[in-house]
Amino acid sequence: MAAVLAMAVFMTAAVLKFPGHINPLVNWISDLGSSFYNPRGAFLFNMGCVVAGSLFVVFCFYLNTTYSRAVCSKRVLLYSQIAGFASGFSLVMVGLFSEDSPSLHGLFSAAFFLSSLLFLILMNYNLRKDLKLKKLAYYGMIPISMDVLLIIFYILNTNPSTPIFEWFTGISYAFWILLLAYYSSDRFP
Repeated sequence: MAAVLAMAVFMTAAVLKFPGHINPLVNWISDLGSSFYNPRGAFLFNMGCVVAGSLFVVFCFYLNTTYSRAVCSKRVLLYSQIAGFASGFSLVMVGLFSEDSPSLHGLFSAAFFLSSLLFLILMNYNLRKDLKLKKLAYYGMIPISMDVLLIIFYILNTNPSTPIFEWFTGISYAFWILLLAYYSSDRFP
């Protein structure tokens, strides 16, 4: 939960420093971390990526103790944790290598969205059998769908509004993580 809240605070601060208006149909989320597009707010966004990614790695470390009773497979939970570690690490690297370093930023951004997709698929697969978490697993289909569409449109380069799918993916993924943290198995018997 702390990872999402930290990212929201840093991202909001970066948006407020963005010259003009940010347009999700045109601007990628990472434009907030570009010194070219956001000279006064890039540092804030990039710091948010580093802090949020680090906190997410810690969150994933505790998934085993938090959700071990709710999942149908401890092995899949372990794979989920590994994908989560990769997602958090990639987010840290996105913050360290902003759009100002395009090749590294592109590599770690792609790694973030792919590892996040894998994390979502594995966690939702694992949570689907728990009656209390089944709705969360169904909601997880939204960020999964958004991430898949983002990847398809990005690879095909056919949709000029592809950035909107990045925004939808990021927002729905963050909301899913908030729900996952809120409905941890420690909150109910």
